[in-house]
Amino acid sequence: MTSAPTKPTARTCDARKKSYNIATYEGFDSIHFGESRENARTKLGAYKEFRKTKFSKNTTDDFGDFHIFYDEENIVQAVEFFEGEVLLNNSKLLPNTKKGLFETLIKIDEKALSTPESVESKLLGVDAYAPGDIVEAVLIYRKGYYD
Repeated sequence: MTSAPTKPTARTCDARKKSYNIATYEGFDSIHFGESRENARTKLGAYKEFRKTKFSKNTTDDFGDFHIFYDEENIVQAVEFFEGEVLLNNSKLLPNTKKGLFETLIKIDEKALSTPESVESKLLGVDAYAPGDIVEAVLIYRKGYYD
């Protein structure tokens, strides 16, 4: 089982600072859950590979604005965004306030939750790290990611 979004770590690649359109349980832009690490790297270009935590089963790729997580077979499982504009159905998830993100998600998913450190929607495959008033990271993931 992989952990929910955590406090952002220092990133070493140049941030692209652009807009990313996510699709529930599919991925974002041209990156799709279920595709290979090689394909993702080819599409996105420069990256830095690192181990997110000592418990990670595989390494993670840092593409500046976001990290991509892979399973043991190097298949895309999740993406965690730190920078840029992250959109779902033309609604801004990042940058956003914790309250604003929750209001966006609850309109689509009546079971969306807001906790002291996060906002999440299992229906949409979105978890956000927000220990204060501002969302610091948004994680999107494939179906079954937390199973």
